[in-house]
Amino acid sequence: MSAAGKSRIAEQISGFINGNIIMADSLQIYHNFKIGSNCYDQYTSRNRVRLINMFDVFENRLNSFEYSKLIRNEIRTILDSDMNCIIEGGCGFYTKFLLENIESESENQ
Repeated sequence: MSAAGKSRIAEQISGFINGNIIMADSLQIYHNFKIGSNCYDQYTSRNRVRLINMFDVFENRLNSFEYSKLIRNEIRTILDSDMNCIIEGGCGFYTKFLLENIESESENQ
């Protein structure tokens, strides 16, 4: 769902719940690659937005597994600092992979 206002809503919610936003957008994780994707730099961000503008699309291409490792580290860091997480953005593919992978890991423990 593109241009639906997900970023603006996540920014507002993060202010209410003492949260950090973790970007789950396959385009926003790359810097200088803003095709068809909203950008947080157009807002005044009161809270930290993570996993945004991190990699060069020509030098680093992430798959869903690599992304899930990155997002898990961010989630741990945020929760360890007694803050809340908001996972936002994209079409839901990265989020779906993350949730399914978490479920399969918990069954193995």
